[in-house]
Amino acid sequence: MEDFIKDLKLENIEKYGLKIYQDPRYFKFSIDAFCLANFTLANFHKSSPNYVDLCSGTGIVALIAEKMAGLGNFKAVEINEYAYKILLENLKINESTGSALNIDLRQWRDHIARESLDLITVNPPYAKLNAGLQTKNAHKDMAKIETFENFLHVLFSESYAMLKDRGSLFMVHRIERLADLFIEGRKNRLEPKTLQFIRNTGSTRSSLVLVQFVKNAGQFLKVLDDMVV
Repeated sequence: MEDFIKDLKLENIEKYGLKIYQDPRYFKFSIDAFCLANFTLANFHKSSPNYVDLCSGTGIVALIAEKMAGLGNFKAVEINEYAYKILLENLKINESTGSALNIDLRQWRDHIARESLDLITVNPPYAKLNAGLQTKNAHKDMAKIETFENFLHVLFSESYAMLKDRGSLFMVHRIERLADLFIEGRKNRLEPKTLQFIRNTGSTRSSLVLVQFVKNAGQFLKVLDDMVV
């Protein structure tokens, strides 16, 4: 067993039958990951898709999709080397059929064939680069702050290149970035098709939003009832 595992906490996610290693100092998953996984499974119905999970962190979204809907043989893409090491352990302990890539978002087309994917999920960093939100923890910053200029443009343009016609990109993001998502999506011929806001029980305000984009789809947006957590 790798030495670094002694610093990790093993979480039992009983609802999904998963065990997930995480480092409480850096990479604790939060409710947005579960919301993204559930939103994807509720709105994507193709069996045995070619599937990539971007900004995968320690793999919770892809592992839920595999466990609950059989979306195995996925590729999980994570830029942070330490998170990637934890991700590999999570694939092992859950006997996953998925694999992982420790690469930059701008490199993934070197590893995956163009127009080969049916499904992409992504829980990206929410803050823009140089937004003044840096902490003293480089690992946390990499998970929360975009790592280069024009991050969303690259995300959407690369996703368009990798998806099959009518393939889907599912994303969770901060609600204040919604206009950016729609602009970049339509600019790159990924049309927003399904939208759902996330709000806490007892609250009337939403802070997070879930969006399904579909490659080369027509212009019609379905807004679902809020997801209350």
